[in-house]
Formats: sequence, structure tokens, C-alpha cells
Amino acid sequence: MQSVIGQVGEQMKKFTDLEQKPVILTSQVVRLYFYRLIEQFYPNAYVLSFNEIANNIQIQAIGNITL
Repeated sequence: MQSVIGQVGEQMKKFTDLEQKPVILTSQVVRLYFYRLIEQFYPNAYVLSFNEIANNIQIQAIGNITL
């Protein structure tokens, strides 16, 4: 868990200059669990599943979080 939280922190640093709220995309299965894991450390991050994004929305990946 520490590794994942650390990786989220590294990726969040990229958003300081963008003036955008970070959105983390996950699978629908882990979305709620991932949100609960990071919410106390990164309350400004949105966690959504790919199923919650409309088909006409373009996604630009800023980084990846891996296990």
C-alpha cells in the first residue's frame, strides 16, 4: 500500500503546474477500494472507473500507477 500511495504522490506533483484537478482512472472493480485507500492522503483527487467516462471524452494520460 505504501508503494501505491507513494506513486500517487509522485503523479500528483505533475498536476501542480497544470491548474487541473487530478482524475485517476481505474477498473470498475477496484474504484471504490482505491478511493478509500488514497482519500485521506489526497482528498482533491477524483477516482473514476473507465465505465464512468463518456465515449466522446478524450483522455490524456499523465502517468501510471502499478503494483
